[in-house]
Amino acid sequence: MIAVRLFVFRMTAIMYELVRYSQMKLLSVCVPCYNSEAYMRNCIEGLIKGGDRVEVIIVDDGSKDATASIADDFQKEYPDIVKAVHQPNRGLRQSTRPP
Repeated sequence: MIAVRLFVFRMTAIMYELVRYSQMKLLSVCVPCYNSEAYMRNCIEGLIKGGDRVEVIIVDDGSKDATASIADDFQKEYPDIVKAVHQPNRGLRQSTRPP
């Protein structure tokens, strides 16, 4: 009887871990953008084909063109996949590091 209870408990724990793992992102991609409106759509559209298992983080590094609004549009259209981050211009190297 104890062995059966332990088996059921262990199977429940395994199922919980499988569900938790299935909700995790498989790949996170950080896309730093500065005045990239001309070509950023192609990049992001290629990345979001990965579906819900992919996370795309668009970092707008103080762009002066429509990069910020394009990033916001993607975030609105794909809220579970795309996250738009806006910050003042810090340069390519610093744009992917936390402030």
